[in-house]
Amino acid sequence: MEPGAELRKGSIIESNSFILSALVQEWGGEPVRVKPVPDDIGKIKEAILEGCERGDLVVVNAGSSAGSADFTAEAVADLGEVLQHGINIKPGKPVILGWVNNTPVLGIPGILFQPL
Repeated sequence: MEPGAELRKGSIIESNSFILSALVQEWGGEPVRVKPVPDDIGKIKEAILEGCERGDLVVVNAGSSAGSADFTAEAVADLGEVLQHGINIKPGKPVILGWVNNTPVLGIPGILFQPL
């Protein structure tokens, strides 16, 4: 859920993209944040392609895991090439490194804040 939305029990607030955007800005880049995309491979592919057109690097946040609803690696493979899916460190095990339309694509696990 987006920050500022009505909190409900069990809701998860998406905060990683704001933190990553602030870091990119601090390092001299110009981040472009988009709202979360549903777990739908077609919509994920559209978002990745749009990101490739708009930027120098695409980061898919909170969509990189070994779970049954993670379509990030499949979407990157369908659109380009997955160079690496998973590394042997925690919490980064499910990271994805890929290449789509001459643009690097990074899939990272999400660590989200869940209110009590």
